[in-house]
Amino acid sequence: MMTDLHFSTLQEFQSAHSGAAVGELPSRTIFELTGADRQKFLHNFCTNDIKSLKSGEGCEALMTSVQGKVLAHLIVWINQNSLWIEADAMRREIIAKHLNKYLITEDVQIHDRTDDFRVILACGTAIREVLAEGGLTIADGSPLKHDQGVYREVPVAWQQTRWTTLPNWTLRTASEDAEGLLNALTTAGAAFLSLPAIDALRIEVGFPRDGIDFNDSNLAQELARTNLCISFRKGCYLGQEPIARIDSMGHVNQELRKVTLTSAISPGSHLISDGKEVGTLTSISSFPVESDWFGIALIRRGFLAPGTELTAGDSAKVTVLQ
Repeated sequence: MMTDLHFSTLQEFQSAHSGAAVGELPSRTIFELTGADRQKFLHNFCTNDIKSLKSGEGCEALMTSVQGKVLAHLIVWINQNSLWIEADAMRREIIAKHLNKYLITEDVQIHDRTDDFRVILACGTAIREVLAEGGLTIADGSPLKHDQGVYREVPVAWQQTRWTTLPNWTLRTASEDAEGLLNALTTAGAAFLSLPAIDALRIEVGFPRDGIDFNDSNLAQELARTNLCISFRKGCYLGQEPIARIDSMGHVNQELRKVTLTSAISPGSHLISDGKEVGTLTSISSFPVESDWFGIALIRRGFLAPGTELTAGDSAKVTVLQ
């Protein structure tokens, strides 16, 4: 039997799927880069093509070590006079140290804006109507398109994201305005999303989190976001050689995948096929949807095909989705 917490979180999750829902994203760090060389500089220290982005555009990228291992998963936004980076807060110190280490003569200023802003997830089938009712019109466009606006007199920077399977945007607002913005959105009819519900939405779509689904021991391609995060047409960058070598070989030995489970098991549990360990569960939803839990797992090559069935714990059946 589900606990009241599970039932409440499931209701929040369902509200996003049937209407509109909002909640603060967990533990985000934010950096602003200014100066004439800001795009060229970041371009040299992450996996995606930053130099070609225009104002109003964005991308996902990985900050990697010389060995091609992931130091941080970045969301990058380009504005007319600045560049913004959003990442998991646990990478705050690593990002600052890494960028400052390689900043020599470039015209770049690195500003840690983590304490200045908070990030609210706004999602759901009816979220655009809720935002428009408060004066914030979201323009159509490609993934990670972004702009600025005002919702009921609260200035926000809005960004299209990939946090859920639903229409979704993040609203970056000044820290002192965040509670008021959340209250205004819920008063306008959006359901409130708790952290477990937000986590379930990102697990449902397979959006990985730093320190949970991967860490700095993982190679870039193991995140299974190569098409979203890695450009093989850009010039040299830190970590390029091992990443290009893996691409020429055709594969890594393990990758992240979405999975469903017939019962709840703990993250860190081993996934088994014919008595052999072939993967590890990294994330699991806090409630079932139509009798199945959903999760993210790091699975060995050879067991990655959609529909592959594995086992975990005492009796859980695990099915690989994608």
